[in-house]
Amino acid sequence: MRRIQAVFFTAAWILLFTVPARAYIDPSVMTYAIQAVAGIAISAGMFAGIYWRKIRRALGIGKQESTASILKDQLTFHDPLTGEDRYALEFMAEDERIRLIQEAEQKQKTEYRNSSLRTAVLLGAAISYLWMFYAPLQILFSNFSEFRFDFYTVLPTLCLMFAVGFITALIVYFILYKCSRKLFPAVIAFSVIVLLGTYVQGNFLVKGLQTLDGSEIIWSGHTADHIRSLVLWAALFAIIIFLYRRYTEKQFMSIARGIAAAALTALVITNIASGLANGGFQRKQSAIVTTDWEYTMSTDQNFVIFVIDAAAGTPFRSLLETDDPEYKDLLEDFTFFPNTVGAYTYTEQAIPQMLTGRWYEFQKPFEEFTAEAMKDSPLFRTLRERDYRIGVYEEELLYNDDGIFDFENVSVGRYRLANFAEYARSSFCLMWYMYAPYAMKRILANPGLYSTIRNQAQAERDPYLGDNGVFYRNLQASDIETVNDRCFRFIHIDGAHVPFVWDRDVNRIPMKDGSYVQNYQASMTIVNLYLQKLKDAGVFDNTAIIIMADHGYDLEGHGNKGRENPLFLVKGLGENHEFRISEQPVSYEDLMEIYMRLLDGKPAGELIDYIEGEQRDRRIIVFDLAHKENFFEYRQTGYADDEDTMIPTGREFNEAHPGED
Repeated sequence: MRRIQAVFFTAAWILLFTVPARAYIDPSVMTYAIQAVAGIAISAGMFAGIYWRKIRRALGIGKQESTASILKDQLTFHDPLTGEDRYALEFMAEDERIRLIQEAEQKQKTEYRNSSLRTAVLLGAAISYLWMFYAPLQILFSNFSEFRFDFYTVLPTLCLMFAVGFITALIVYFILYKCSRKLFPAVIAFSVIVLLGTYVQGNFLVKGLQTLDGSEIIWSGHTADHIRSLVLWAALFAIIIFLYRRYTEKQFMSIARGIAAAALTALVITNIASGLANGGFQRKQSAIVTTDWEYTMSTDQNFVIFVIDAAAGTPFRSLLETDDPEYKDLLEDFTFFPNTVGAYTYTEQAIPQMLTGRWYEFQKPFEEFTAEAMKDSPLFRTLRERDYRIGVYEEELLYNDDGIFDFENVSVGRYRLANFAEYARSSFCLMWYMYAPYAMKRILANPGLYSTIRNQAQAERDPYLGDNGVFYRNLQASDIETVNDRCFRFIHIDGAHVPFVWDRDVNRIPMKDGSYVQNYQASMTIVNLYLQKLKDAGVFDNTAIIIMADHGYDLEGHGNKGRENPLFLVKGLGENHEFRISEQPVSYEDLMEIYMRLLDGKPAGELIDYIEGEQRDRRIIVFDLAHKENFFEYRQTGYADDEDTMIPTGREFNEAHPGED
C-alpha cells in the first residue's frame, strides 16, 4: 500500500507543482491560486482513492470476505501436528469443492472485469476531457478578448466533442478487452503514459512554442525543448512500465484509476478557476460591429484614422526610396513622420490607448479599464460636442459596455459559430500541436490554425471584417455617399500583419510565396484606393486623415523591442502640397493633442511641439505576447527605430504591481 501511495504522490507532484508557461496562442499561465485549488482536488482524490477501502471497512460498508474468495493456490495449509501440507477442503465432498473453486474463479473474473471497466471509463473520460474540452476551453479563457464568441457559444460543440471522444475511447477499450486479456492491461498502461505526457507537455513544456497565427515558424534553436520533451516521455515510459511489471494487474488497474481520477479532477477545477479568473463565464456584449455608414462622409468636415496593423515606419521609408517611389505621388498632401514611437507592442493594448490616450498598467481588469477609458476619451467627448457621427470599424472592439452603442455602426446582436465541424477540427489539430511530443510538432503545425478558429465567429448580420481581401473587395464595390453631418471614421485593417498571404495587388497567394513587404504593399494599395474614393466624392480636401499603425514590426531580430516604430502619416484639413517627410520626434503620448489640433484645422506641420533633431525621451510598454501578464517600461532616448537607445526604466507592471489609475 505504501508503494501505491508513493505512486499517487508522484503523480500529484507532477500535476501540482510544475508551473506552466504561456505560449503558443497565448494560453495563460495558471495562477498560484488555481494551482492551489487543483492541488486540493488532487489531494482529496488521492486520499479517497488510497483510503477508500479502509473507510468503507471502518464504517461497516460492503460485504465481508466469504469462503468463495479462496483462490486455488490458497487451498492448502501446513498442519503443525503432522508437519505435512494438508488440503483445506479435503473433508468436503468433491462436488462441493469444485463448486467453491468455480465460485472463487468466477468472482475473480467479475472483479477483474469490473475493475477493467472502471479503469477504462475513467481513463477514457480523462483523456477525452483533456483533448476535447479542457484544451479548447483554456484557449478561449486565456484569450477571451481575442474571440468574438463566448463560452456559451462554444459549450454545445465542446460537449459534443467530449462525448464523441469518450464514446470512441470506450468502444476501443471494449474491443481490446474482448480481443485480448493480456493486451488490455498494456493498452491501459500506454493510455496512462499518453494522459500524463500530453498534459504535462501541453501545459508546462510550451515555453517558446510559436503562435499559429500565420507567422513563419522558426524551428531552429529549440534543442533544449526537444531534450526536455524526450526526457519527459522517456521518464513516463520507464515509470509506468516499471509499475506495470512490478504490481499485479489488479493493483496496476487501481493505480491507473487513481491517476485518471486525479488528473480529471485537476482539469475540471482548473477550467472553472481559469474561467473565473479571466472573466470567461461572462456573456459577451450583445453587439455587432457592422459596416453600416462606413462609406458615408460629410460635405462639411471629416476626420479619418486609418490603421494598418503591424506597419512599421522604417520599411515604409524603404518603399519610398526604392521599390515604390510613386507612393510620394499617391500620398501628396501627406506628411510622413518616420521618427515615431508607439505605445504598446501589440494590438490589444495599443488600440484603446490610440482611442483614449490612457495607459493600461493592470490598474484593474482590462475590459473594465477599457470601458472606463472609452467613456472618458477626450477624442470621443470632443467629437460628440462637435456633433460628429462616430463610426468605429474595429473588428476586435474591446468595449464590453452599453456605451458601445454610441457608435453608429454598432447594432444589437450576437456572434455564433459559422461551422461547428470546422471549429472542432481546428481546435483538435491546435490541441495536438500544443500537446504532442516536441519531435511531432513540426508535422502537426499548421500556421493558420489560430486564425481559422477566430474566424469561425459569424454574426447575425454582416459584421465589419478587417481582412485585407474582404475590405478591398467591399471598397471596390462601394462609392462614398455624402451627408451634411460631420463624420468620424476609425478603420482598422489587417494590413501588414501575418499571415503573409497578399501580393501588392491584394490577391491572395500561398503563404510560402508571401512576405511582409508584399503584405505592406497590399496595404498601401488599399489605402490608395480609399483615398481615391474620397477624392472622387469631393470630400478629400475637407477631411483630416491619419494613416497609422497600432505598432511596428520586427524585421531585424530584435524581438518585441523591434515593434516600437509604427507608421505615421498625417494630412490636415485643406492641406495642399507635395509629399513631405518630417523628422520631428513623435510619440503616441501626443495622440490626443494631435487629434484636437487636427479637428481645429491645424496642418500636419503644427501638430508636434518638438522640432526636427530635438532630443526627446519617449515612453513605450514592451512585453512578450506569450507572457503578457508582465509589462516592461522603456524610454526611447534616440531615434525611433534605434534599438541601442531604447533604455529599460526598471518599472514593471503586473497584477501584483499595478500602475496608478
